Amino acid sequence: MTMVAGGLAEEVVVDASMLIPIPTNWSYPEGAAAVLGFMTAHNALMTTARMTGGESVVIHAATSGVGMQAVQLARYFGARLIVGTTRSDRGHALLDALGVDEVINTSATDFAARALEITAGNGIDIVLDHVGGSYLPMNIQAAAVKGRIVGIGRLGGTEGLLDMEALAFKRIELVGVTFRTRTP
Repeated sequence: MTMVAGGLAEEVVVDASMLIPIPTNWSYPEGAAAVLGFMTAHNALMTTARMTGGESVVIHAATSGVGMQAVQLARYFGARLIVGTTRSDRGHALLDALGVDEVINTSATDFAARALEITAGNGIDIVLDHVGGSYLPMNIQAAAVKGRIVGIGRLGGTEGLLDMEALAFKRIELVGVTFRTRTP
């Protein structure tokens, strides 16, 4: 499996260094469906946010494809606390089954207040944000000192209000990621 431009074609040419073996218990469609999501989640969580075991992680839009894969990677790499957000209660059982410790329905609950409550006021170490837009102020509020916020998606818009004093006070890293501007 690989991530390649034109990947929906019947045949593509790709450098051998870009190939990832499909696990033996996966089908070809499973490999094709998983590679982009897992690469995106791994890049955000491990490469960009530099997650280490024992840290707390929030994954916004946790029921999305990349969100569910990020949950699995966070659990696999030893996150102490995994918080998943969703805009409804429909995915709660699925997120529980994937290992989410706390599911927050952002349509009914103030995400930042709840994140601070469950961390005894310490905040969240890593926020993986697939929503963007209006979530930025809440992410800053919910983040721990030296927290890392990784902007992955912009489902909620491309612009958000940034309190630069809060960003500086907490020494937060705010980084956006995309594969679109990268070379192989």
